Amino acid sequence: MMRDMHEHEAAATRGIELAFATPPHTVSPRRVVAGWVLDPPGLLVQFVEPAKGTLEQATWLVDTGFAVMDAYYPNRDGLIFVFDLSNMVGRSAAARSVVLNAAKLMYRRFSHVFVVPPAEYPPMYLQAFQASIALVRLLGLRVSVVSSSAEVIARCGLRPAR
Repeated sequence: MMRDMHEHEAAATRGIELAFATPPHTVSPRRVVAGWVLDPPGLLVQFVEPAKGTLEQATWLVDTGFAVMDAYYPNRDGLIFVFDLSNMVGRSAAARSVVLNAAKLMYRRFSHVFVVPPAEYPPMYLQAFQASIALVRLLGLRVSVVSSSAEVIARCGLRPAR
């Protein structure tokens, strides 16, 4: 969890709408990406401040983020994954590679993936984003591009796991 409520509140004061009012279950090392384990079972990952998607953050997601989810739901399939990139400002090719490789390895565990695209994305990155979505769909994963985490939370009745 975040160190204290002050960090959680700080993100809100920067004008970032956090997915949930409760502190996340896990936070990346530089504290720019947070993850909430979900009920119904799954994981919501959100950039909680404007930042570039880095190799460090991608590795945190596929190692720590998914491990925290697995601690709640070991060996569970049919999971929901919400990937909120709305505050991501660019990303490294290595980060994209790590996330796509994880998708190839884990796609059977997820019944549905919802992706919130970056709010501001240069055309070159947008094409790569669309290609990544197409690739993951070819694996057989159900992927929906949505306008916000709030939309998915309301549609699927998501809440933080206890």
